[in-house]
Amino acid sequence: MSSSTSSPGVGGQMVTQVNMVALGVVQIMIGLVVFLFGIPFALEGWSILVTHSGTFVWGALLYMVTGSLTLAAGKFSNICMMKAARSLSISSAVTSLITAVLQSVDASVAPSTEFLGVLSVFHFLQCAVSITVTVFSFLIIGDCKCDKQAPTITFANGNASVAAQAPPTQAELP
Repeated sequence: MSSSTSSPGVGGQMVTQVNMVALGVVQIMIGLVVFLFGIPFALEGWSILVTHSGTFVWGALLYMVTGSLTLAAGKFSNICMMKAARSLSISSAVTSLITAVLQSVDASVAPSTEFLGVLSVFHFLQCAVSITVTVFSFLIIGDCKCDKQAPTITFANGNASVAAQAPPTQAELP
């Protein structure tokens, strides 16, 4: 599997699309584990907040969708997919952090704190992976240019001739 896009990372390491594929697979697996571990909570009613909020279903689905989009963005090197994966990863990070807090509160009340502790670890792992995907997508796309200049407009006299120019290419931009 070869990577077509790579950017310099922190400490001289290379950030590539292969990393995005691996992180996408990890997100899908975390979503599956959260969903499968959440089923006993729903059936037995062990957990109060997690069962009533339904985060084991919609949170797991969000993780799997985010992972699928991250995997597709890594495989096909599409900037639009990469931006969508970044957006979903941000929402996934927020969701996983909120769910981990809910499960930590639930662990103090529910009798089965071992499962809640394991699920909390998976939610914190999902938060870390989502933040990593977000950072990698910024490095790959190179979207962090804050010093873009506004276009300038030049007015010419009515007698002067103006030659049409093509817009600058990506290589010509600073």
